[in-house]
Amino acid sequence: MPHLQPVIFLLTPNTLLLDVAAPAEALRMANLRQDIVRFELRYVGPRSQVATSIGLNVAPLEPLPETLPDNAWIVAVGTARRIMAIATNCAPSPRWPGSPITGSTYRMATSGRAPGSPPGSISCSR
Repeated sequence: MPHLQPVIFLLTPNTLLLDVAAPAEALRMANLRQDIVRFELRYVGPRSQVATSIGLNVAPLEPLPETLPDNAWIVAVGTARRIMAIATNCAPSPRWPGSPITGSTYRMATSGRAPGSPPGSISCSR
């Protein structure tokens, strides 16, 4: 029986599609060519849908999980500023590595940012 390896892709708004497709395809192909480890891919985001840099929407995305599976690999796709904004403002649990969030579940606000906040900033609502 193969070892199960959870892989969570965290997609942010304006994601470069190639940054998702290339590693996901490599892991999909690895699943076909060997049976030692089985990569279980999941796609999560601060919204159920995000637009990529070319305008193509990726959906459905799972909400940010409350906890991360043991030994999960996280592939954070997007700019460092957007990834840190999600970790700071949207992570549902302090169990997310590096997350200062102490509240319960957070979801991305429909607008993607708070009124008056600069473009590229990310806000979340409870």
